[in-house]
Amino acid sequence: MINPIMPMPRPYQLISSEKWQAQTPQQGDHIRVNRGVYNHHGIYISNSEVIHFSSLDDDNVLGEGNEVITTSLAHFLRKGTVEVKVYSNDELNDLYPIADIVQWARGSLGDSGYHIVFNNCEHFANWCTLGRFHSQQVNNVLGANNMGFFSTIGKFIGSFLGGGN
Repeated sequence: MINPIMPMPRPYQLISSEKWQAQTPQQGDHIRVNRGVYNHHGIYISNSEVIHFSSLDDDNVLGEGNEVITTSLAHFLRKGTVEVKVYSNDELNDLYPIADIVQWARGSLGDSGYHIVFNNCEHFANWCTLGRFHSQQVNNVLGANNMGFFSTIGKFIGSFLGGGN
């Protein structure tokens, strides 16, 4: 039986770019704040409630002590500027209703298992809103959008084994 709180997984789609806009968030919005080297993501519920994958002390991108928590918007932003995800037409077709996004985010409070590459704050926010387990930041770093990193590794292994790609 499918958990009625858990979003249904959707097919993974490689996204070439995303659009974000500095604006006042609305309930259920996927939001982010720039931390200089990376962006931290969460689900906006209200000014007193943002649900995100972090620790209470810091974002802790390496993951020690991270879990899905709720904080105020001010705590989430740490004097940064909030940006709201602007969905593409394809994403709008998959976007869950606001009540489902809020229910799923709240139902995830206390979840752990953070991993910077495989299960981070951006994965969490995309899962809550779109049912897609996706991190554009990870794809950008690894070159997954053009398969650059993976293609390079494949070529290296192929040449090492005496074959092609």
